[in-house]
Amino acid sequence: MEDLIPYGSPLYGRRTLSLKVEPLKFHDIHEFLPGYSLEDLVKVYGMVDGIPE
Repeated sequence: MEDLIPYGSPLYGRRTLSLKVEPLKFHDIHEFLPGYSLEDLVKVYGMVDGIPE
């Protein structure tokens, strides 16, 4: 994010929190998509590679 907000930008220095978002593990994805079949969960996980949006 720091690379996107250069020194002269009006938003420079206004960041108040930094979070490192880790990829989801496959067994956790079912909590987000409870109505999906196992096959559909594999497809979704394969498309997003575990990275939450």
